[in-house]
Formats: sequence, C-alpha cells, structure tokens
Amino acid sequence: MNPTNRPPEDSVPIPLAVLLLEDNPADAELVLDELRVSGFDPSAQRVDNEQEFRRCLQAGQQLPDLILADYSLPQFDGLRALQIVREAALEIPFILVSGTIGEEIAVDAIKRGAADYLLKDRLARLGPAVVQALQQKRLRAERRMARQLLRDSELHYRALIENSADAVTLATADGTVLYTSPATDHILGGEPNRWLGHNWLNRVHADDSARITEVFAQLAQTPGARASATFRYRHTDGSWCWLEGTGMNLLGEPSVGAMVLNYRDITERKRVEEAMQQSEAQYRALIEQAADGIFISDAQGRYLDVNTSGCAMLGYTHEEILAMDYSHVLLPEDLAQDPPTLDVLNAGKTLVLGRLYRRKDGSVFPVEISAKMLTDGRIQNIVRDVSERKRTEAAELEQRTLAEALRDSAEALNSTLNFDEVLERILTNVQRVAPHDTATLILVENGMGRVVGGRGFASDVAQRILRLRLPVAEL
Repeated sequence: MNPTNRPPEDSVPIPLAVLLLEDNPADAELVLDELRVSGFDPSAQRVDNEQEFRRCLQAGQQLPDLILADYSLPQFDGLRALQIVREAALEIPFILVSGTIGEEIAVDAIKRGAADYLLKDRLARLGPAVVQALQQKRLRAERRMARQLLRDSELHYRALIENSADAVTLATADGTVLYTSPATDHILGGEPNRWLGHNWLNRVHADDSARITEVFAQLAQTPGARASATFRYRHTDGSWCWLEGTGMNLLGEPSVGAMVLNYRDITERKRVEEAMQQSEAQYRALIEQAADGIFISDAQGRYLDVNTSGCAMLGYTHEEILAMDYSHVLLPEDLAQDPPTLDVLNAGKTLVLGRLYRRKDGSVFPVEISAKMLTDGRIQNIVRDVSERKRTEAAELEQRTLAEALRDSAEALNSTLNFDEVLERILTNVQRVAPHDTATLILVENGMGRVVGGRGFASDVAQRILRLRLPVAEL
C-alpha cells in the first residue's frame, strides 16, 4: 500500500471472500465500498443471526478469507460469533466493526482472538487492518506448515528456534567464563551474567566433551590460532542444543587477553538436514524458509539449486545463479586456495569455511560456509552473512585497544616524572589507536602552543619542529 493506504489506480484488485455479520444492508455496503477503495475485490455473504452464521462455517462449505462482524445485533452479537469461530478452531481473521464499542470491550475481544476492531465512522482504517490480519494469517499458516513437516520425522518435534543471532564469550585458558554477550540468553537461556565464573566446558554433551576439550586445550596453547567445531550443549532448561562455534586464542592480545568464542544455535539446521534426507518435497519447503543462503552444487562447483535467501544475499535471480559456479561469487585469492577435497566431504564431515562473497553489484561481504556432501553426491553449502558480527568484533577490539591505550598513558603520567618517557609512551599509544606516519605533541601554556615531542620526522626537521611556538588561535 502507498502512504495514503490507497492502491495505485492501475493495480489489480485482490480477490477477498468476506463473511459479513451485519443486520444493516446499508452499513454492509459501506464496508464493502471501503474494501474496494483499499484495493480488494470482495465477494461477500451477509448474515444477521447465529443459525446462518454457523451454516456458513460448516464443514464442506467454502470458508471465507475474512469475517467482519458487528458487535451488537438484535438476535446475535460479535463476541458470540468470535467464540464460535474459535471453538471450531478456524484460522479465519475476525475483525469487529461497530458503531460504538468501548475500550474495555475492544481489549476483551482482542484477548479472545479478534484480529482487530474499528468503528463504523472510521472505516478508512479498514484496509490496513485487513492487510495486517491477512498477513498474520499467512505467517501463522507458514509456521504451522513447518511444524507439520518436521512432526512427521520426529515425534517430539519442538518449534524452530527463531533467534539465531551469534553470541560471544570470553574465557580464560582453562575455560572459565569472563564475559558473555546479551545474545547468550537467547541461545542458552538465562541472563548472560549467570555464566560468569563458571567453566563453559562443563555443559558440553558427554559424547562431545572429550573432543571439544581437546580442541580447546590445543587452541589455548597456540597464540592467534583459530578452530571451529559443532557440538551439543546443555540449555538452562535441561535440553540439549547443537552449537556451531569458532574459537580464537587472543590471550596474548593486550586489548583482549582471553579466548574468544563465537557461536550460534544450529539445532534448527540439524533438524532441517534430517528432514531433507527423508523427502525432497520437505527439503524444498524448509530451505525456502531458512534465513541462511542454501546453495546446492556439483563436485565441479556449478550451482544446481539455491533458496530464496541465497538469491537475496547475492542479488541474483534463481535462474542467474543456476548459470553460475563458485568463481562468480568468490574472490580470486579465495579461489586460489586449496579447495576442500571430495574425500573429506565423502567421509561425511561438515566443513566450516570463512570466505568473502561478491554480490551482483560488485560489493564484497564476509560469509561463513558450512559444506556437506548429500547422499546423492551433491554438495550442500549453507551460507551465512557475518558482516554484522565482523563489524561488532572490530568495534569491540577497537574499544578495548583505545581503553588500554588511555590506561597506559594515564599510568605513565602517574608513575614517572621523566617528561621524555611520558611523551614517548603517549606517542606509542597514539600509534596503537590511530596508526600514522608522523605525529607531534603540542603543550599549551599561557595561550601559546609549543611542540614538545614528535615521531616520524627526519632529525633536522624534528629539531625545527621542536622550536615551533604558535598562538593557540592559530592551531
């Protein structure tokens, strides 16, 4: 809809089957006129009593797309009608349209399941209300379909975890948690601070514990090293969730001084993979709803299939991607690297790779790729855009570096009376925060600026600079 909530003149009206609970034909026609103005092509059936209303909702009848009900009728009322719809478990948007309705009654109707309510003298809001109600119905139907597909393959299927934002944990070399980001409570439950002081390895699944403990110990012994792994982890509610994590040893980095663990919940992806093994139809329905880009390729890197998220991620149409291969999206330097061998994928292992992808418009962004060989020999690549995470990591590192530089400079000022040592420490910290070729420090005294130190200048230039004195107004 445009800002005026009216469709463009050349737009095609949207068909809409409406059940009208209204005893006044004139009011019913006003409602239908407003729907037409809002871009709909309504086909309506008007009833004004409970018997006729129930008949329209009986099994075998063509059910309406929408129910618009007057709150009060001589023989019936809107709340009773809403109760009938809910008792029948019908997923039909229900909107109350009344001449007068109090706020308390309106709130009660919403609590009982009404999609919205509006007054007859404010019908201009009907179009947006109907659009929103239909969108909510569509979203509910999509979620219900996803649940039904997975229920066929897993008796105790639970809803897909909606929040898959990456979390960050800082830990000591032995695994003691120093910091957790706010996203932790979405993935593992509870408040982030509840993890502080505990060893994160203690909650790894028994079948994965030895492997993950060994990977972490080796990582802690190698400064700057990075390792990735997938494993099961105990949620605060006692259940087990699958995590995909990347750890990096930054114990020697002064601004960090910790093991940095980035992880996300891939329980949904594990279940999607299981569903794909059972049925191609289930596979297609699930990957089209995935937030990550999912690319299917052959052993030579030619794309055979891609989901909607993958197309949106790269800016290509589905047909364009099917005419491409890895070389169209990877940078030359990444193509030059040794690709994962088919032997590794044939062994049933999942490879997690960090790469840079190029969009259709030429822009470049970082991704993480989880590659796995499917049972039919095709390669599945689940691709996630990690631009935001990379920006967050860089910002955190920059802030830590700045804080360390300020702290070190303050310590220099408080620990020594040697002016030259203080200047050298300040210049060194400035270089850490803002890398540069040359720099000068100016001391302001009595309205005059005097150059007291510098770095990066030839000796003769440095001597001249150190003699410079300028009024503060000219600096």
